Amino acid sequence: MNMNGENMVLENGVEDQSQEGAIDDVHVNDGENSSSENEIIEEENQYNPNYKFKVRGEEFEFDEKIRPVISNREVEEHLRDLYTKSYGLDPLKETLDKRNKEYEEVHSKYSTLENEYSLIKDGIDKLGTLSKKDFAVFQKHMTIDDQTVLDRAREILRYRDAEDYEKKEMDKTYQAREDQYRSLSEVDYLRKENAEIKNIQHQYAFDKAMSDSDIKEFGKKFDSKLGEKAFENRVREYGRVTWDTKGQYIQPIDACKAVVNEFSVFFKDQENVEKPVPQAPVARVLPKTIPNFGTGATTAPIKKRYKSIDDIRKYGEELARASERYQ
Repeated sequence: MNMNGENMVLENGVEDQSQEGAIDDVHVNDGENSSSENEIIEEENQYNPNYKFKVRGEEFEFDEKIRPVISNREVEEHLRDLYTKSYGLDPLKETLDKRNKEYEEVHSKYSTLENEYSLIKDGIDKLGTLSKKDFAVFQKHMTIDDQTVLDRAREILRYRDAEDYEKKEMDKTYQAREDQYRSLSEVDYLRKENAEIKNIQHQYAFDKAMSDSDIKEFGKKFDSKLGEKAFENRVREYGRVTWDTKGQYIQPIDACKAVVNEFSVFFKDQENVEKPVPQAPVARVLPKTIPNFGTGATTAPIKKRYKSIDDIRKYGEELARASERYQ
């Protein structure tokens, strides 16, 4: 019994110790969890939300109604991403609408040109048929004079009566003339096509320059003072004048900057106007002190202070003795 009792005590003692150790571990873990939670709470308390975001160089802020929802940085970044995408849709929509409008205009012009080409081709085919069936009517309709017809008849007769080598030379001459006309036509077409490409490139560069954030902001101020599209018209005028006077093409972005520099002085804010530099105060020149006629003293008598009537009497006696010495 004693042995068993001792064993039971020992076993209970071991069990009690293990339970106490487990309880201590629980207290330690609770302390670690509470410290981490305190750190999180402290971090949330230190968080200061930023309600600003930028789209295409312009700065905006979150709506007042949505601000209470922002409780941490993750929510803030998520809302900023949504707002940025939302505000960026309008410029994209404007660009898309502009491109669709340009496409419709080009398609309309193409349809018009296609109809005109069909009419012209049909007319030429009819004239070709008329020239074969009734040359007299064709000649009158095309206003071809008789002398031109006679000259052409002589060429036909000369070619018919010419030798084979002469016919070859005449064929070469006709071919050269035809190639020349075709070349002139192709050159004229390439010239027009090149001008059209340059116009498209210029308009693209102009739109890009006008969409620059700084230039766009200045253009708004300019238009508010001088009317709608006043800034755009002034930039185009600057480019035309540069071309007419110097024969030089100026890039739209350079023309915009030149106009901004020319008129920026008229649109400066009041707070940006230079304030006059304050002048330093003029030093006041003090009058020279009256020299002391006494011996061994260099300070002015006016700086001497008297504490009693005896001091004043002594000073009067000194002045009297000094005046006697100079007599």
